[in-house]
Amino acid sequence: MRPDLKKAQAIIEPIVRGLGCDLVELRFLSEAGRAVLRVSVDREGGISLGECQQISREIETPLEVEEVLPDHYYLEVSSPGLDRPLVKEEDYLKFAGRKAALRTGPSIEGRRNFKGILQGIEQGVIRMQIDGQEYRIPFNTVERGHLVFEGK
Repeated sequence: MRPDLKKAQAIIEPIVRGLGCDLVELRFLSEAGRAVLRVSVDREGGISLGECQQISREIETPLEVEEVLPDHYYLEVSSPGLDRPLVKEEDYLKFAGRKAALRTGPSIEGRRNFKGILQGIEQGVIRMQIDGQEYRIPFNTVERGHLVFEGK
C-alpha cells in the first residue's frame, strides 16, 4: 500500500496544532527494510521528549482508523533538531537572519547549492545573502533546505 501523505497530514496537523505545536515535516520512508513514518514537530522554545511521546499517542489511533498507511510501519515523532528543515514558505520568513543551506533542482545563477544568511521571502522568491551578494531563489525550485547550526 502506498501511503497518502496528504491525507496523513490532514489528520496529523490539527492534532499537533491542538497540542500547541507545529508540524514541521512529514516523511514516509524505508529504513533497513522497514516502513517508517517520520513526523517532525516543534514549538517556540523547543519541544520535549514527553511532548513528542504525547503527540505520538494522539496521532497513532486516528492514522490507524483512517488506514492511510500500510498495516506495518513504525511511527517516529521527534524535534526537527538543530539543522531544522525549511519546508514551507513561512519558514523562510520565520528564520530570516539565520544561516541556511538550500539545494535547488535547476541551476540558479550557475549554482544549485546555496549556503548563507536568509533574508526572507517575497512573492515566492527566497532572498539569501552569500559572501556579500544577494541571491534570489524561487521557492518552487528548492529541493531541500535546512538551517545550519553554528556551534559556539
